[in-house]
Amino acid sequence: MNMKKIIYLFAILLMLIACEDTRVSKKLDQIDSLIVRDQVDSASVIHNSLNDANMSPEDQAHYYLLATQLGYVTNHPLPSDSLLDMALTYYNKVGNNQKLANAYYYKSARSRINQDYPQAILYCKQAERLTGQSNDLLLQYKIAEYLAFLNGLCDNDRLQLQYGKKALAIAQRIQNKLWMVYSYNIISFAFANLNQYDSAYCYIEKSIPYFEYVKEANKMEYLTNIGLLYKQNDPKKAKEYFEKALTYGDHPAVYEYLADIYYAEGDKEKAYGLWKKALATSGRYEKDNLIHSIISYDLERDL
Repeated sequence: MNMKKIIYLFAILLMLIACEDTRVSKKLDQIDSLIVRDQVDSASVIHNSLNDANMSPEDQAHYYLLATQLGYVTNHPLPSDSLLDMALTYYNKVGNNQKLANAYYYKSARSRINQDYPQAILYCKQAERLTGQSNDLLLQYKIAEYLAFLNGLCDNDRLQLQYGKKALAIAQRIQNKLWMVYSYNIISFAFANLNQYDSAYCYIEKSIPYFEYVKEANKMEYLTNIGLLYKQNDPKKAKEYFEKALTYGDHPAVYEYLADIYYAEGDKEKAYGLWKKALATSGRYEKDNLIHSIISYDLERDL
């Protein structure tokens, strides 16, 4: 084989490799797009069809970042950050701040799982810094919302409020109703933690018109949280939200919250019935207090 043919075949091989790299890159971008549109199952199918062995370093880093992201959005986080750390190393090296910010966001999630909340905040602050000049509003919102959540866990109530308002500003900028309802919720509970209940009620009421945008799987929790907000100072309103929450399914905690209110109002029989319902409801829930309440009331009735 003469030199001209060797050069020709080598050129064809390079072209084929380039075409394959392009196809892989497009599939990875497609996975990204599907996750953003909440089409996680389709994203997982495409991701599982890919083999990282022959990918370019850039595609490998993206593949590992997406593997980590899919783990969290499907509530099945990867057992370690080994893949994510390889993506972090690559994005640090090439200076891709947008993907680096995403990687630090998920490093933060790992620290939260490990209950190392201060470290989680530090990673998330690094992500926030890297998105400072970015136009990626989705990532900016995710980081602001997560920093609000993390600061709430650490009782940094004013920072929780600050980041809740930042998340709301981003949501309002693009009129994303789902983001708005969650941001109002965060702000409301931050004000409640600061014992500023008038402001807390104001912001929670602002969220109600956007309730339809809450994901179906989250509606019970959302309504229950509103009930808890009102439980101490406006039990009548709290009852309305707890009862509405139960229209989306049974949960022992909601029955117990309702029972507390009825018992305080003097309707002990109603409370007793709700305790029994809560005890009979399946699911992970500490039921020692329920059993104690039921036994105590049984003894009280027998006296």
